[in-house]
Amino acid sequence: MISVADGVSFEFVERLQADAEELLRVRGDGRELSIRLTNDEEIRSLNLIYRQLDKATDVLSFEMDPPLLGDIAVSLETAERQAQERRHDLYTEVRVLLVHGFCHLLGHDHHSEPEAQRMAAEERALLAVLGAAHDGLVGWATSGDVR
Repeated sequence: MISVADGVSFEFVERLQADAEELLRVRGDGRELSIRLTNDEEIRSLNLIYRQLDKATDVLSFEMDPPLLGDIAVSLETAERQAQERRHDLYTEVRVLLVHGFCHLLGHDHHSEPEAQRMAAEERALLAVLGAAHDGLVGWATSGDVR
C-alpha cells in the first residue's frame, strides 16, 4: 500500500507500486510493505520520534512483525533536491530510496565497511531486478559518484 502527499501523479504511484510488488516478489517471503510518500516536515518528526534526530532525511524504514515486512517513509522534498543534485528525475531517486529502505527492512545496514559493501551489493542486485542500472544509495555514498 502506498499513501501519498499532495501533488503526486497516479502514474508515479503506479510505477512505484509495481516496483514494490517486484521487490516483494523476489525478496519479500510473502510479506507486505507499506510506503508513505511525505514531506520534510513529517519525515523530520518521524526521525525525531524514532531515531532522536531532529532533522529531515530522505528515507526511513520501520521493521514490523509478519505478515508485514515493514513501513518505508520517503520525503519527496528531500528526494527532489537529491534528484537535482544527481542529475536524474524524481522517480529515479524515489526508486533508489525505496530499494535502500527495503534493504534495511531485510536486515542490511551500512555502519561498517563490510556491512556497507554487502548492502551496496544488495541494492545493485535489487535495482537490476527492477531494470535500473544504478549503484544505489550506499554505492553512491561509498564511491562519491552521485549519478
